[in-house]
Amino acid sequence: MNQIGTLQRAGDTRWGSHLKSITSLVNMFSATCTVLINIIDNGTTYSQRGDADAAYEAMTSYEFVFILHLMKELMEITNDLCQALQCQSQDIINAMNLVSSTKALIQELRDDGWDSLLTKVNSFCEARNIDILDMNARYVARRGRARHQQDDFTIKHYYMIDIFYAAIDSQLQELNSRFSDQTTELLILGSALDPREVNKSFRIDDICQLVDKFYPQDFEDHEKIDQEFQPYDDDDELLPSGGVGVTIGEEMVEEQNLTHGREMADERERIANLLMSG
Repeated sequence: MNQIGTLQRAGDTRWGSHLKSITSLVNMFSATCTVLINIIDNGTTYSQRGDADAAYEAMTSYEFVFILHLMKELMEITNDLCQALQCQSQDIINAMNLVSSTKALIQELRDDGWDSLLTKVNSFCEARNIDILDMNARYVARRGRARHQQDDFTIKHYYMIDIFYAAIDSQLQELNSRFSDQTTELLILGSALDPREVNKSFRIDDICQLVDKFYPQDFEDHEKIDQEFQPYDDDDELLPSGGVGVTIGEEMVEEQNLTHGREMADERERIANLLMSG
């Protein structure tokens, strides 16, 4: 059993451990099969030998290898996102960008990944003397279900539609239900209210969009944040040309900036409260 001692334990259920488990099983597939054969031949009890035999039969089936490689492909795509969502200090914009890129990569796998996956699976099976299926042959259900099989379709249909597309569509559906386009946009725009990085994240345009798209009924027209709420920069037209007037002008601009800053803070707090309550 020392040969498979580095296989990820089934009890490790944190995100990322599943990918490590699948990857280690792919890498140590032959060693694992060798251990199972040894148990089948030399197991101390009938039950132990029977369990090992059942496990070996399942592992060396084409279907098991296909699903193993498909799960590896999917988890490699989703791993970065899963890790990011566990990080409490994760930047919202970065996380939402990861959501978008993950969706795109999963869709790309669905559209263009079938042939490459099939090639990997067939190559893996060939190297380990596992029977490669004829995709054009009629599919017959295993484990006694054939007698109840109503549909007549090919093995390719089963693997492509019932496994490949079904698994990928399930992942996409899960991501879309948790992170719809509207939710993603709301989170990205709402990140402009982040109080931890006011100077960096306080984006006027995003706050305006946030109000217009998601909270138009909560603000009167004259209350809505606009470009006029931006703090004044040093503007030559506001400052006298020199002398004492410059000092007076600077004080006026500073007072205007303080006023606008307070208005912006009030508006930001109001929108943040709407986000929290909505």
